Amino acid sequence: MHKSQYQSIKFKIKTGFCFAILIIFSATAYQIYLMWQDNLRLASLEISHTVKMANVLIEDALIDGTKLLDIAKLDLMASKGKEKYSSQYIEESLKKSVAKFQVSSWFNVYGNLLFVDADGNVLAQTDGPLKKDINVADRYYFQTLKDKRQESIAISPEVTGKSNGKRVFHLASSIVDEKGVFTGLLVIQVDAQRFKDDLVVALGDGYESMGLYLANGKPIFSLSEQGAGISESIIRRIESDKTHGQSMLLSSKQALGLGEIIANSELSKLGAYTIAETSTRAVWVQTISSGLRFLTLVLISCLLVGYFVYHLLKSISKIEAENHLAIHDALTHLPNRRYFDEMFPKIQGDCRRSHKPLSVLFIDIDKFKEFNDVYGHECGDKVLKVVARSIMSIKKRPLDFFCRYGGEEFLFVLPDTDEQGSVHYAQEILDVIRCQDITVKNSDVVNVTVSIGIATDPDGTNNLSDDLIKSADIAMYVAKQSGRDRYEIFRNEFV
Repeated sequence: MHKSQYQSIKFKIKTGFCFAILIIFSATAYQIYLMWQDNLRLASLEISHTVKMANVLIEDALIDGTKLLDIAKLDLMASKGKEKYSSQYIEESLKKSVAKFQVSSWFNVYGNLLFVDADGNVLAQTDGPLKKDINVADRYYFQTLKDKRQESIAISPEVTGKSNGKRVFHLASSIVDEKGVFTGLLVIQVDAQRFKDDLVVALGDGYESMGLYLANGKPIFSLSEQGAGISESIIRRIESDKTHGQSMLLSSKQALGLGEIIANSELSKLGAYTIAETSTRAVWVQTISSGLRFLTLVLISCLLVGYFVYHLLKSISKIEAENHLAIHDALTHLPNRRYFDEMFPKIQGDCRRSHKPLSVLFIDIDKFKEFNDVYGHECGDKVLKVVARSIMSIKKRPLDFFCRYGGEEFLFVLPDTDEQGSVHYAQEILDVIRCQDITVKNSDVVNVTVSIGIATDPDGTNNLSDDLIKSADIAMYVAKQSGRDRYEIFRNEFV
């Protein structure tokens, strides 16, 4: 197996490993993305379920409150001709209505029933006699209901009660006479904190900050800490996109794509919404936590595969090095006789099939034995290296094959080269070696020459590989006998 084949195998292994790692990490990233989607979906379902549950509880309580308002209104309207608008009478009527109202647990815990006249003055309440004059004309529910021509219901945002100083919100119903003239209000004042506490018992921890706010003219029961900051754009989006009862992910300019999940449910009979929001930060934390465990397993697997690939490449490199040593000369690093015996038949076969000429230069260093005897084998090795390097410097084509044939002998195989071309190469070799100054022992400088035999197969008719080599070898001996430092072309008369 040639060096290029080993390089090709190692390149394929490295490419395959990199591609596999890319696929693994792409699949990992996609899996983490799916985890994110699943966690986001679960978080959306959870918050949607909580909102719907809270909406049912809130709506049931408020509808019960509207029933109480209806009963109280009927009791007041039934007393025509009586002094029904005196504070004492109204208070008795309100208490009578409360006693008549059978679903009393909700009202008794949270509510204080008030009567407000057309000017916003509180005339009576069920929570005992009024201790001071109270006017609620500036309250949202009074302003909302005053100008309406028909009886209707309004929910007011959470405020500080004027009668008791507690955080309260109001459920109000307007009273109009036979001519449609606004005559006052019946109002349930709800203790907001006690209402929240019982709602938290049903919903679980994490919703203690619930509040009633106003956004875009709509009362909003918010289950989250950011309730007061619910923007009017969110309400407009819910109404315009018709996302009632759904959850939606709001985009954010924050880093890592952090945003808000908003879930809502409409109190359709009261014109209000129950809304909860949560940051996707928790979804990210859960995803990263799960993803890190998954990614750790992937990294360990990649390291194991990388370790295996590393040792595989190391083994291939070792085999490549051993194979290189087996077919290359250790001194000159040129292909050796074994490599020549493997490659020459292939080169000759290619030329024979294409009917192209093939030339061989048999190169022998002149008087190499005498040089070894005079200067020693170490200097002889230096001469071999200089000669090999010099000839390699004139090798021009990738298919030209140059090797150390044995001892001080070299072969230069030139495919697709006729006799004239081989003579040009031979002369160039003689010239380049002749001018080499080689420093030996005692700093002496010597020059070395070579003798070259040339044999050419013009069209592939020389069927035996050895015939061409023998012909070049014979021509090389003729060159030595003719004075060395020259080349000779094989002629039949040499034999």
